Amino acid sequence: MSPASPNLTPSGGKDERSGFSRGSDLAAQIVSYLIAGPLTFGAIGWGLDALLSTHFLRPIGIIVGVALSMYVIWLRYGRP
Repeated sequence: MSPASPNLTPSGGKDERSGFSRGSDLAAQIVSYLIAGPLTFGAIGWGLDALLSTHFLRPIGIIVGVALSMYVIWLRYGRP
């Protein structure tokens, strides 16, 4: 049994889920990246805006969050 086998769970057991279930899990992970990135970096921008009395860092944070989220998704799921 090879650890790189796609049908194994992290605990080493056989993955009995259907293809639909694995696809749903994948979609949920991707959506969570797309939500978490802009929220996190937007919150950082909002905090810096409040600290520095500016108004441009929140939108920049949101844009950076979206870009980094898409990059992480591409790194994790997009390459063969």
